[in-house]
Amino acid sequence: MMPKILLVSSDENNLEALAGALVLDPKVSLFWARSAGDALKIAGDEHPQLAVIDSALSGKNPLKLVAELISVDAMINTALVSAMGDKEFHETSEGLGIMARLPERPDDKDAARLLAALGGLVRE
Repeated sequence: MMPKILLVSSDENNLEALAGALVLDPKVSLFWARSAGDALKIAGDEHPQLAVIDSALSGKNPLKLVAELISVDAMINTALVSAMGDKEFHETSEGLGIMARLPERPDDKDAARLLAALGGLVRE
């Protein structure tokens, strides 16, 4: 199974290092969305296994987008780029089932961590 990963950011430069590392894996199929509306459409059409949502998202609170993505596809896993500390992030995002919090400007180490976590969760 080829995991489909959706990257959501109004500024693709923020996720550039992460994307560069993810595309090195020939099994990964990568999609980009610059807005919440694009992300919801891609999620409905492509059913990615993971959506990585950048904190730099114009016009939509990233946590609200997580909830909307889950309503489009309940099986989607999500990761959120956030400058919050672990405790604050946990309290703010509790109940949304977010798989991971990523640091600002995630890199190849974060990509490896995401792929490892996703490995046991990918559905056929």
